[in-house]
Amino acid sequence: MRFVILFLLSSFWLGLSGQAEDPKYPTTLPYRAGDLKNGYQLLLLTDENYRTLRLTGPGMDTLLQQITTKQDRNELGFLVADVDSFFIMQYPYTNMKIYAKHTGQVIAQGKFIEKDIASDIVYFVDSKKPDFLALYDLKKKRIESYESPYDANSSFSMRIGNKQIGDKYLVVWYILPDNTLKKKYYARTN
Repeated sequence: MRFVILFLLSSFWLGLSGQAEDPKYPTTLPYRAGDLKNGYQLLLLTDENYRTLRLTGPGMDTLLQQITTKQDRNELGFLVADVDSFFIMQYPYTNMKIYAKHTGQVIAQGKFIEKDIASDIVYFVDSKKPDFLALYDLKKKRIESYESPYDANSSFSMRIGNKQIGDKYLVVWYILPDNTLKKKYYARTN
């Protein structure tokens, strides 16, 4: 009889230890989603109901985003850029947010267009000015806005082609609704 009880207990223990970890509910919580510059980290916390993305750093811990475990984990976003005092997250459906590291507050947000690695510029359509092309200069740490050649009802971000940027100018090639390619020059503010 002791042998049967010992056999059942050992079988139960072996069965538990051999189970694969459910990827929706990892047992090692929290885990780091990524290290950022200057001692900041993105942490992903998961429990049986929520996934939470937090920003931690020197003397701070801030909630950035929270979704249910039924939602796709990609909705927590992807790191696009990490600079000394801020970072940029891109979310599904081309949305993005620029966060200040020291507070975790959103500096700007909108529809992501692209990140120009060579020029350290992020192009986006600012949600506060949807009829403007915005760019965030990673070197100068500032936002610049340029009036769109389209009306506010058109999808400006989907019709931008090539861009050329210098210290004093921005050139944007764009496509009109009739598929005509046009070019627009903008003077950059210093």
